[in-house]
Amino acid sequence: MADVIRSSEADLGQSLLERTLTRREVLRGTLLAGGAAFLAACGTSTASPSSSPSSAASAAASASAAPASPSPVPSESWAGVTLQNFTGGYMIPWLDAGTAAWKTATGGDAKENNVDFAQKQIKQAGIIATQDSSWDMMYTTAAYGYIPKFGARLLLPVTEDVFGDLSDFFDNSKKDLTTPDGMLRALPLYDSPAVWGWNKSLFQKIGEDPENPPDNYPALFKLAPKFKAAGIIPCVQPWLATQAILFAQLYFTYIWNSTGQPMFNPDFTQVGFDNDMGKQVFSLIEEGFKSGFWDPKYMNITNEHDAYKLFGQGNVATIRESESPVLTGDMAQFSAKHGVRQMPGYASGSTGSTGGPDGLGVSKFSKNANACWSWAKATFSKEIGKAAATTVKDSTGALVLYPVARTSLSTDPDVIKAQPLQPVYTLQNKGQTNPWSTPYDTTPVFNEVIAKMIDGTYAADKAHAAAVKGCQDIIIKYLSS
Repeated sequence: MADVIRSSEADLGQSLLERTLTRREVLRGTLLAGGAAFLAACGTSTASPSSSPSSAASAAASASAAPASPSPVPSESWAGVTLQNFTGGYMIPWLDAGTAAWKTATGGDAKENNVDFAQKQIKQAGIIATQDSSWDMMYTTAAYGYIPKFGARLLLPVTEDVFGDLSDFFDNSKKDLTTPDGMLRALPLYDSPAVWGWNKSLFQKIGEDPENPPDNYPALFKLAPKFKAAGIIPCVQPWLATQAILFAQLYFTYIWNSTGQPMFNPDFTQVGFDNDMGKQVFSLIEEGFKSGFWDPKYMNITNEHDAYKLFGQGNVATIRESESPVLTGDMAQFSAKHGVRQMPGYASGSTGSTGGPDGLGVSKFSKNANACWSWAKATFSKEIGKAAATTVKDSTGALVLYPVARTSLSTDPDVIKAQPLQPVYTLQNKGQTNPWSTPYDTTPVFNEVIAKMIDGTYAADKAHAAAVKGCQDIIIKYLSS
């Protein structure tokens, strides 16, 4: 999660839970200006369909990127076919490059239609209800209940028979785009789980190893008295941020995911933390509050953007990493003072986070399914992915962050040079990162329970029981409605 704003396509209210926004939304208008440079880097023409949302902006781009090998695409002919793709604005430069490579090889074409995020779900519901065949590739995400609501109803299964080898895509990314029937429904374009940062100088100040802080919450909580005695804020984590009520569940999910156990069953009809591990995690959270590790003065600040600003001032020991504001000088990411690595876990050697990919699947109502699979082989290829991760720039000249979802690209030196956080994302993806995107809303339950833990109304056991019952009540209402 980049800051509180964390979705590639979301509006402010909905974007707090799952995906990196900062640059994605803020730069949406300027991002497309990098399209021509990107296409040049892919070894393809910068021409795009005249009705594509990115066409005019792409023409304004600088073509300074180094060339890369063109994407391998099937040799069949799709001349005369123009796919109509239901997409989001952030991904369009990447998709345009795939289309250009596919067009060169097959004669086919595609138009990327940027559907406003607020309209995506209602429009996709309409496509299902009317069996609308005018759309081909469909946007999807691991967030906001997309896969449980729309996956099997809207998207064809992705198999090696229709796409080819899928083993290079991150397992977590594929899992998050898989429906309860075990079928992968979309290909992941990018995926960036939340990661963790610490101020090395402050750990050194209290006599701890600045290069290797504890990797688990219990050990970090034990350091809270030493930090506070030295006048250091151990951690700013706004469990009750005023911008929205999503953070309490988000932070619970980070810790829960480090257990490796499911938070809900595959079809989201049963709670997965109604057990001893659930009690243990609530006890751990209670310990964090009582120790003062999560400083109580900052529980109600606006969002994680403000938390990261405080970290940048140099007296906060640990933070959930962000992309906004961009820290500079001695507090820049990976500077001598600022370490970055995967999130802590409930026990030593564990890690958990949330992330979730954005991607595209083939509409089951499309009349062009075979052409869609051909287009996907170009657009989701390693060559196009590498160009996306290393060459797309906004109109200010800053690299746009497309965190890759392929193992081979995550270890590519050029990708790592362009995106230093990529190795951390790769390590984070070794732990569970499922956002548990339910088709119903449980965030009010967690917000109430955590608020009562903070004010002392609920001890851990009562909080656990209330969270389980609250979620079960919502599930019952969902199933019976």
